[in-house]
Amino acid sequence: MIKVISDKAIRAIKGNNRLIARLMIAFDRSQNTIENWMAAKDVRLTTPIAVQIIAEESNLAENDILELI
Repeated sequence: MIKVISDKAIRAIKGNNRLIARLMIAFDRSQNTIENWMAAKDVRLTTPIAVQIIAEESNLAENDILELI
């Protein structure tokens, strides 16, 4: 089983500029890069720091952020 970022989490990120900004700072990457990661469901969005930021900014629980495939 592999953990991937959920569609629900992707929607939450897309609608939250503060969340995107925090991801940009945490990974030292541009907004375009974060958007590319979302489109590709990049594994970096499943790292502990990304999951923590997404949870704090979106009020989603970890099991709503990650899904097993």
